[in-house]
Amino acid sequence: MGLQMSCKNKQSNTIAEHPVDTSLIGGSHAGNDGLNTAMNRPYSLQEAEEEKEKNIKMQIDSAYKVISDLENVKKILNESGDGALSPTERNTKSKIIYTINLLQNKIGRSMDESIIQALKANTNKLSMLNEEIENNTSKLTNATVALTEVTRSVSRLSNIFSFCLSRGWIKPEIQKTALK
Repeated sequence: MGLQMSCKNKQSNTIAEHPVDTSLIGGSHAGNDGLNTAMNRPYSLQEAEEEKEKNIKMQIDSAYKVISDLENVKKILNESGDGALSPTERNTKSKIIYTINLLQNKIGRSMDESIIQALKANTNKLSMLNEEIENNTSKLTNATVALTEVTRSVSRLSNIFSFCLSRGWIKPEIQKTALK
């Protein structure tokens, strides 16, 4: 239930009260006794499969929405021409666009624990750069609202990815090694 609320990308929705069990990442989800603990009733394999499919689709939809939101923030940042910005503002703008590009690339890849950690780290970096805009620049302030919202969305998306990965619903990419 918490996963569904987080997908809506509203400020009031959090997944904090529904912690993600990351100890199972990469393995199968053990301890399932066939009970739907949310409703205290047995559930069928079909219901479990439908829930899995719904959550994977939600993950994909959320990823596309976040990528689109990140693209919109880049457009807002590029509306102010570089000639009107001070060197500090141009530097901050470049850092933000670079970080947004990193996030978009990470979101578009196959999920594994290292990519989720990188998503969280880049989200934190984006949040710090947003604070820098608020404190030090005057011409880029129109991007702060959009940047704040997209930072929240990416944070929620990484929680959704973690949830699906911990359940074994998405599999980490297996690195191929060259034969010697």
